[in-house]
Amino acid sequence: MLLLIPELLTQESLAVVAAFGEYRVVGVPAVSDLTCADVLSMAGAESVVGVWGGGGGVAALGQLLEGIGQWCDPLASGELDAAVIFAVDAVPSALQTRVPAALRPWLQWWGAADLLLIARERLLQDSGGGLSAVVAGGRLVGAAVRHTVGESRAEQLAAVTPGAVPCSGLFSVGQLQRAIDLVIGECGLRGAAAKCFAAGLLLYWDHADESHQISQTMEGRGNPRTADYWHGIMHRREPDPGNAGWWFRRVGEHPVLQQVGGSLLGWLRELGAGAGVIARAGRLVSGGKLDPIRLIELSTEVRRSGGAVGGMSEAEQTLRLVQHLEMLQLLLWELPG
Repeated sequence: MLLLIPELLTQESLAVVAAFGEYRVVGVPAVSDLTCADVLSMAGAESVVGVWGGGGGVAALGQLLEGIGQWCDPLASGELDAAVIFAVDAVPSALQTRVPAALRPWLQWWGAADLLLIARERLLQDSGGGLSAVVAGGRLVGAAVRHTVGESRAEQLAAVTPGAVPCSGLFSVGQLQRAIDLVIGECGLRGAAAKCFAAGLLLYWDHADESHQISQTMEGRGNPRTADYWHGIMHRREPDPGNAGWWFRRVGEHPVLQQVGGSLLGWLRELGAGAGVIARAGRLVSGGKLDPIRLIELSTEVRRSGGAVGGMSEAEQTLRLVQHLEMLQLLLWELPG
């Protein structure tokens, strides 16, 4: 397998990589700028190519390489087109079995610490394009090597407002829509459930306008009123707190509010949240249910505070972790079974 890494880390990485087998390591100036043609020119006869952005240093690379064994053969044989291996896992263990492999890559943002594996045959199918286009249109799976997020990784979760950080630029709306269509087909979603699911994933990846175009045409639909729930989240993040509150009052007693409220603090502990974040999150639960109005108020507080100097404030960490778990549960709510 060819492994492409930042050239500044090449020498330091060789000893770590050697412990995991025969990988050919090539350093490149900027991993994020690679095109399919670039990768193919370096791949030679290698059937699988790994691309790693250097996040977390060589120790993180070693942990990633420990987790790729099960994916190399399916990629080499053509059973899969690509796999993303996350350095940390943002899905609580209780939800793991409910997440289809095709959906897993889209449940947290991709970062420089994560490892992307691509089949050479997939690169050949679109050698003139970028890596994101090739990956989004193929048979993609995801996995994680460590089951913790912690406060330091909250930046890989959906932001307070769409576009607040460069997330949607990773995949264009067309690329993401192709990926969503593949996941919808894989999961057997139909009708209103498929539309609600598409609105949700588009919103998670910061394509708020396209998500809104779906949810605003589906008032009162879903199981129950799930389209209105996504509509409310969109306005909360827009931000339009008054409009968000109006939609959440229409949503009423959605089962996801109770599911998240009952499990929230346990999920946060599992994901490595600090005591302050857990305490703040506890104030978002009322009567055993997530209180969407209190979540709107926290979102408003975070936006007005302008963030912490030199990092993410405790309030923002809380918001992004809770919002992530809320959207994750709402997406899974649409899946059969």
